[in-house]
Amino acid sequence: MRASALFPLTLILGVGAGANLASAEVIHTRDGRVFRGRIQAESGEEIEAGSPLLIETLEGPVEVDRADLLTVETRTELLRSLHASRRRIASDDAAGHLRLLNWALRKGLFDEAFDLADEVQAGADSPDAAELLEWPPELFRLPLERVTGPNASDASDASGAPDADGLWRLLSHCIGKSPSRALVAEEFLKEQADRTELTETLLRALKDPRARMRRSALKLLAATVPEGTLERVLDRMLFDRDRTVRLAAAHAVQAYREPGVIYPLVRALGQTRANLRLAAMDAIEILNDPRAVGALIRHLRQAGGGKRRNHFASVTQTSLVSDFDVEIAQASVIAQPIVDVVPHGVIHDVGVAGVFERRVRPAERARVGALLEYLTGQEFGTDAQEWERWFAGTQRPGE
Repeated sequence: MRASALFPLTLILGVGAGANLASAEVIHTRDGRVFRGRIQAESGEEIEAGSPLLIETLEGPVEVDRADLLTVETRTELLRSLHASRRRIASDDAAGHLRLLNWALRKGLFDEAFDLADEVQAGADSPDAAELLEWPPELFRLPLERVTGPNASDASDASGAPDADGLWRLLSHCIGKSPSRALVAEEFLKEQADRTELTETLLRALKDPRARMRRSALKLLAATVPEGTLERVLDRMLFDRDRTVRLAAAHAVQAYREPGVIYPLVRALGQTRANLRLAAMDAIEILNDPRAVGALIRHLRQAGGGKRRNHFASVTQTSLVSDFDVEIAQASVIAQPIVDVVPHGVIHDVGVAGVFERRVRPAERARVGALLEYLTGQEFGTDAQEWERWFAGTQRPGE
């Protein structure tokens, strides 16, 4: 999280400077100026007494008169002070670690500052630590090579901005072991939102076999919302093999603010693949779109939600002569047979549980019922008839 600085820093670093100042020093002058950099090594030639010193800083070379030089803090001395201070800070003292983090930034100990930031992040479970978790802005303005490694200058263009390889390195750091470097890498990538190279890098990451990389790409797509990428995000939302990636894609879809995304989800509810239907239901829940209610009720009916009363009969009918209608005429007797039909068998009156029982599991029916309750606030469970009656009453004429 980027927030206002808690402690003033003497020097603001610029992004993209290529100087490798691993053995950085802090140079103080008599007029109060402070430089983070390295005094240029002197050659074997004799230096005139009045000649200026050349200091390599992250913002370029600076000349300082020797007479103005007050003190120089070497990296060895700075590390010794840092380690001594860390020993005096309790492991659960987030405020103390944050103060030391700012001190390390002021002194140019950037790798150590990231380590301290990770310690603060690790201890941010308590409410007090969470309130203090306000990263100094200078942490987000460090040179690119401080985030991606010493060879970052090989992956930058002439202006110092990362090329496609540099963007991929930054994205890889978003899933690295260092939470603070991941945070800085994400912020740096967001600043490249208007570059087509970033869009291409994020779309490439959506095909990466690592689920963490795909989730990270979706998070950045949600933050930058580049044109022409919604279809790829929808594809991950429904078809990715990892459920956490599908959920991340559904959250990313919200950032696009495209009202028509509900329609492919409604169509997915009618598919024969159970995993596709469940993915659609997960997305519908995140989008919280009531336009899916009718499709969910239809799916619940097809899945056998609720009981419909029916009956069927298994009957055999037997014909027999039950009697004779006798008439007596002159010199004769006429017998007219009377034929009856005797039925016998079984009649069943049953409630049909559903003809799709083998295709839709009870757990899926329960999921549909719970989702309907979440979207509507009604409590009809998996009773499709009740849902249909309620839904019919909510429709206005002509709808």
